[in-house]
Amino acid sequence: MIAALLEQQTKIDADIVAAVENYCTPENISRIVDSAARDALTYAIQEEVKAFFRVGPGRKAVAEAVKEALLNKETYTILDTV
Repeated sequence: MIAALLEQQTKIDADIVAAVENYCTPENISRIVDSAARDALTYAIQEEVKAFFRVGPGRKAVAEAVKEALLNKETYTILDTV
């Protein structure tokens, strides 16, 4: 029984090694690295844009545009007809 279990374990180990070797080809690793780098760059850029508009100079620009729109009489003309 132990011999059968050891034989099965050896086969499983060999299957795992083969699966890793088949998956970790230079082309596949390159593709995965490229994809992960693109995802990381997309995330980093999105976070910087969010920070720009939340706490950076973009927030001030948005606040000024909103203030100007609210103080502009033309903004209220549509509301006056409601």
